Amino acid sequence: MLGGGPPVVLVHGTPSRSYIWRNVARSLAERHAVYVFDLLGFGESEKREGMDTSIPAQSRVLAELIDLWELKAPAVAGHDMGGAIVLRAHLLDGVSFSRIALVDAVVLRPWITPTTRHKQEYPDAYRTMPNHIFEKILTSRLRTATARPMDGATFDAVFGQWRGEDGQARYMRNLARFDEAYTAEFEPLLESMRTPVRIIWGERDAWLDSAFALRLHELLRDSDLKIIPGAGHFVMEDAPEEVTRELQNFFSAEGDVSRQGSSKPHRDDGVPDYLNEPLAAFLDRVASGEPAPGGGAVAAVAVSLAAGLCGMSARLSAEHLDDADELTEWADRLRGLAAPLAREDAEAYGRVLAAYRVPEGGDPGLRRERVRTALAGAADVPLEIAEAGAYVAEVADRLAWEGNPNLRGDALAAVLLAEAGTRTAAALVHINAAGNGSDGRLERADELASKASEVALRAVEDDG
Repeated sequence: MLGGGPPVVLVHGTPSRSYIWRNVARSLAERHAVYVFDLLGFGESEKREGMDTSIPAQSRVLAELIDLWELKAPAVAGHDMGGAIVLRAHLLDGVSFSRIALVDAVVLRPWITPTTRHKQEYPDAYRTMPNHIFEKILTSRLRTATARPMDGATFDAVFGQWRGEDGQARYMRNLARFDEAYTAEFEPLLESMRTPVRIIWGERDAWLDSAFALRLHELLRDSDLKIIPGAGHFVMEDAPEEVTRELQNFFSAEGDVSRQGSSKPHRDDGVPDYLNEPLAAFLDRVASGEPAPGGGAVAAVAVSLAAGLCGMSARLSAEHLDDADELTEWADRLRGLAAPLAREDAEAYGRVLAAYRVPEGGDPGLRRERVRTALAGAADVPLEIAEAGAYVAEVADRLAWEGNPNLRGDALAAVLLAEAGTRTAAALVHINAAGNGSDGRLERADELASKASEVALRAVEDDG
C-alpha cells in the first residue's frame, strides 16, 4: 500500500504487471491509500503450470484481496483486461466499488485482437518455435502498446517477464485463457449499472480502438469519457500526468457523473432538461438574457441534428451501402452522446458562474483557484462535443457520396452542421482552458476542428 486516505485499488491488464501503474500510484498516494498487486501469472505473483489465470479467476482473487485488506467500497481503476476483472467482480461477484475508472479497458466484444486470435488458433506453432524468433515476434507486437517508444529499461521492467523459454510457455498458457464469453456474461448488466464510471482512453490506441470507448460511454448511463490526445493503449506510459489528473479528479469527486438527457435521471440543479422541451422553448432560452444555454449547448444541438440527418440517410441507404445498418447504429449512438451535452455544458458554465460569485472578501488565492478549476472543468464538455462532431462529419461525408443519392443534400447539411458544432466546441475549449498552454486538450481540440473542416471542405468542393 502507498500513501493514506480514501482507498483506491489499481488493477493492471495483460501482458503487463502492476509496475505499469508506478507513476500514477505515486501521485495518487498524496491523497489516497493506493493498493496495487500483480495478477495471477504476472509479475511477482504465482506462476505455476496449470493455474487458472482466466478473467473469472482473477476477479475472485480481486474480491478476496479487497476482503483481506478490509476495504469497504473502494474506488478502483482497471486497465486493459483489468477493466473486465473489475466489472466482473462488481457485477457478478458482488464486490462494492464507490467509483470505477476504465482505462483502455477490455469490456465489449470483440476485444481479442486478430494478432492474439492467430496465436490462439495456432498455439503449437507459437509454443514450439525457437525462443529467439518468438521474442522478436512478441517484442514487435508489444512495441505497439504505446504511441511513444518506451525506453529500454521500462520496456524490460514491464515485459521482461515473457523472456526465455519459461516466459514463452507462460505467455501462451495465459493467452489460452482469453475468452470473450467471460465478458459476454456481464455485458447485459452494464446498461443498468449505477456506479459512477470514468472512461479514460488513449486516442491512438492500436489494440482497442477509441470506438470502443464511445460504445462503452453510450452504454454506461453514469459515465463520462476522457480521450487522452496522442496516447496509445498503455496510456499511463504515454501520458502519466493526464491519466493521474483524470483519476485524481474522479476519485476525489462526490456524487454521480451521469450525463443528463431524456433517458437519464433528472437532477434538481436548476438546469432544465432541454431534450424534453419543445424546440420553441429551447430557442427562447437561447435568445433570452440568461448566459445559458449558450454556445456550447448550441454546438451540442448542431452535432445532434447532424447525427440525426445521418441516421435518416443511413436508414434510407440500405440498397446503396452494405454497411447501412452499421452506419445507422453509429449515427444513433453519436446522437445519443451529443444531445445530453447541451445540458452538461450549461451545468459546467453554472459552476463557473458560482465560482465567480464567491465573495471577494475571502482568500483571493482560493477564489482564483476555484475559478481556474471551474474553467478547466468547463473545457471538458466542449471537447466531448468536438469528439462527437468530428465523428459525425466523417459518417455524413461517407453517406453524401456513397449513400442514397436522393438524400445527398441532407448528408451534406449534416457534414456542415457537424463542422460548425465541432469548430465552435473547439473554440470554447480554448476559451475555457486559456492560460494553460500545456493542456493537451487544446491540441486535441485543434485536431478535431481541422479534421471536421477538411471533411467539410472536401464535401463542398466535390459537390461543386
